[in-house]
Amino acid sequence: MMLKLDLGCGPKCKAGYVGVDIRAYDGVAFVLDLETQPLPIESGTVDEVYSSHFLEHIADIRNVIRESSRVLRKGGVFCGVVPLAGTPQAFQDPTHVRFYNPSTFAYFDKQFCIRSDLPWYDWDCDFALQDSRVDQSGWQVVFVLTKR
Repeated sequence: MMLKLDLGCGPKCKAGYVGVDIRAYDGVAFVLDLETQPLPIESGTVDEVYSSHFLEHIADIRNVIRESSRVLRKGGVFCGVVPLAGTPQAFQDPTHVRFYNPSTFAYFDKQFCIRSDLPWYDWDCDFALQDSRVDQSGWQVVFVLTKR
């Protein structure tokens, strides 16, 4: 059986996923603050980590990136969607504290950073960037990272 997490799922956890949120909504299996707390899941046991309109609410995403990498099995996928920086959808919500464009997710791939002469900030993760693009809506960035 595949184990898939929906980070910051709120009251609408994606079907077939285990909900993770800071609030105890129905369907949330793990109630914790992902900025500061570890996921209560064994390392290398998760097949997919999904996040929809959650990362923009996290001021310090280091723990989210580190924990997603830790719990994913080799070949596992960290994917999701965030609002595109510079669009009204990114800036109108006063709870948004971090902004993304398609290039942002390259910074979580150390090998890409080295090849592209980008700085590596030692995220304590091992991801390969598979996709990061603006979707057809024109205001969302869709990303896919694979655990090496």
